[in-house]
Amino acid sequence: PDDYYYSGLLKLTIGEILTVTQIYHLEISGPNICSTILTEVIDKLPALDSSKIFSLRLLESIFADFYEHKLHLTANKYNITKVYLFKMNAIEEVYFLIRLCPRVTYLKVNLTDNVDYEVFLKDLLMKTNNDGNQYLRLLCLYIPTTNSEMINKLQDMINREKLFHRFT
Repeated sequence: PDDYYYSGLLKLTIGEILTVTQIYHLEISGPNICSTILTEVIDKLPALDSSKIFSLRLLESIFADFYEHKLHLTANKYNITKVYLFKMNAIEEVYFLIRLCPRVTYLKVNLTDNVDYEVFLKDLLMKTNNDGNQYLRLLCLYIPTTNSEMINKLQDMINREKLFHRFT
């Protein structure tokens, strides 16, 4: 079955559940949920506060620009404040989640060994600062090979680039 089959099935199930209770946390444990399906699901869950996503597959098609415009128009109605991306494949996935959840205060991302951590963190902090994101308060990056030298290097970069005034 394709994404559209699951999308329709999910909408039916969500509709039935919402007649009984509200959903505050969404956990998607299947690999590579399509960004359009994720947006459709979140759109049906108005009380959603947090989300854990195993991995994400961004939309890559001629409709991407249209979809990006639609995302910009609807994302401000979402009240998701906590997002956890278990497996990041590309930094664009994190940017997508921040745009999808503009009120996110807690963002946790598991990074793989093949990511340039300093570039990733610098780009992410610069993007959130440039976008005027005043909500993000806690950024948790899981780096499998963390050591004190890496932490010091990241702290120096943040101070040198003036990406945060107060941080730990």
